[in-house]
Amino acid sequence: MNGSKAVSDELRHRVMRSIEKYHYIPNAEARSLVTKNTHLVAVLEADLRNPITAIHLKQISDVCMKHNKVVIACDYDFDNKKALVLMDRMLERNIDGLIFQGVHLTDEILKKLHEFPCPVVLGNQGLSGDDCEFTTVTVDSYGVARDITEFLVGDGHRRIAYVGGNAEDYTNGQLRLKGYRDAMKAAAEPVWEQIKQDIGSEIPDALLAAAEAAK
Repeated sequence: MNGSKAVSDELRHRVMRSIEKYHYIPNAEARSLVTKNTHLVAVLEADLRNPITAIHLKQISDVCMKHNKVVIACDYDFDNKKALVLMDRMLERNIDGLIFQGVHLTDEILKKLHEFPCPVVLGNQGLSGDDCEFTTVTVDSYGVARDITEFLVGDGHRRIAYVGGNAEDYTNGQLRLKGYRDAMKAAAEPVWEQIKQDIGSEIPDALLAAAEAAK
C-alpha cells in the first residue's frame, strides 16, 4: 500500500484485490504510532455560539482540508478549568496543531500551552507586552476602535457609548476599550461617554445593551 519496492507486483495486486473485496480502511490511530502524525488540528474556542467563530471555523476547516488535516472543535464556555481539561485530552491524542481562541490567558493556561510539542497558534487573541512566545493571528483592535470613535466624533456626535464583551479579554475587550477612551480624551470638545462590558457574545445581548445605553 505504501509503494515499497520490496513488495513484488504479484503480491501488491493480491493485497489490492483483498482491500477492494473487503472494503478495508486503514486505521489512522495505528498508522500514527509509526508516523507520529495524527493529521488532527484542534481548535479550542471560548464560545462556539459566537457568530464570528463560525466564520473562523469554516476558514480553518477549508485550509486543513487542503492539507489532509481534520479539525476538532471544542468549546470551553469561558471556563479556564474546562479549557485545561480539554487541553489534556488533546495532549493524549497527539494532535498535529492547536489553535487556541481563548479570552483570559492566565499563567496556568500559558503553562499548559507550552506543554504541546506541536505548533500552537493564538487566534483572535494576544498578550500584553512584546514577550509572546506563540504565533498570534489577530486584528488591530485598538486602532479599529479608535478610528471608529474618532470618525463619530468628527461627524459631530457627542453622546457615544461603548458596548463590549468580556472585560478580561485583552485583545477584543481591553484594547478596544482603550482605543475608545483614547479617542474620547483626544476630542477637541467634551464628549459624553458610557461603557457597558461583559454583555455576552450573542447578537441579541449586544442589541439589548446598546438599547439600554441609548436611554
